[in-house]
Amino acid sequence: MKRIILTAILTALSLNGADTPSRSMSGSFGKPAYTPTYVKPTPKAYRFGFKDGSVFYGKIYKGDSLARGASAKGLVLETMDNKIYVHHYPAKVINHPIMGTVVENGRGGYDPYTPEPPVEEIIPDRNPIRIPVCSPVRISFMQFDKPTLNGLYNYYSGKTRTEYNKGYTVSSNANKIIAKEIYKAYNSKTPASKRNTPAKSLAWKRKIFKEFAGTKNVIWGEHYARRR
Repeated sequence: MKRIILTAILTALSLNGADTPSRSMSGSFGKPAYTPTYVKPTPKAYRFGFKDGSVFYGKIYKGDSLARGASAKGLVLETMDNKIYVHHYPAKVINHPIMGTVVENGRGGYDPYTPEPPVEEIIPDRNPIRIPVCSPVRISFMQFDKPTLNGLYNYYSGKTRTEYNKGYTVSSNANKIIAKEIYKAYNSKTPASKRNTPAKSLAWKRKIFKEFAGTKNVIWGEHYARRR
């Protein structure tokens, strides 16, 4: 009699689902009861290496109504949180046993072809909106090291072909010009009169600190760029 009663109780529990999990019909089975917070993935920064030995991780400026991120004159760079990068053009002097006094390249050696900071032009290059206009933040392709130039050339020459095949002739031609300037910089050497020195580097720093004082949304390279 006891066995019959126990069997009846177990059967009732099983029918009520008390001891057997039921399959979800709403698609929520196995999911947490809370709603996870969405975290936007962070884009990967691109590495920009310079002949002076410094390295910046960021991206090419997206451009605005005044300044394009990339042009035949070089690149405007920005951090991943959209702050304009102002390069500091370092020039640390070391005594080389054979070459004498040379500018150190950040790797314990030297690069005799490290270019000087930008100089004033009759028609200055345009800076992005809300950035002082006298000192250009655009960085010449001549300033970048060969691995960076190689990557940039592959990118812009690839864009040239892609846009040409799509019939975008204006943008294709613009990227073709950029690719040609990158190729030229890769195979060029800086003339002696255009090379960087500690005096030129210091003059650039003083000029930037005077002109950019109080300017928001900019990053000074000396505080941001890394050494190799």
